[in-house]
Amino acid sequence: MPELTRLFEPITIGSLTLKNRIVMPPITTLYDYEGGPRFNAFFAERARGGAGMITINLQALYPDARERAAGCRTNRCSSAGR
Repeated sequence: MPELTRLFEPITIGSLTLKNRIVMPPITTLYDYEGGPRFNAFFAERARGGAGMITINLQALYPDARERAAGCRTNRCSSAGR
């Protein structure tokens, strides 16, 4: 499909260069309520799929986040997103 050839080309947006133009939008999985392992595994698998950018749902990256707010409240969880 010639009209999709640019989809797989790198693109630079400001100082950020992506390996292709495939972007996974943020989705809510509710896996972050489990403390991280399932959340991390879900997004790691998508990263192995080859998307140029993966965005994640809202994350509260501090220990005193509201109890019911989605978030990553441990170093184990937050370091996996780097």
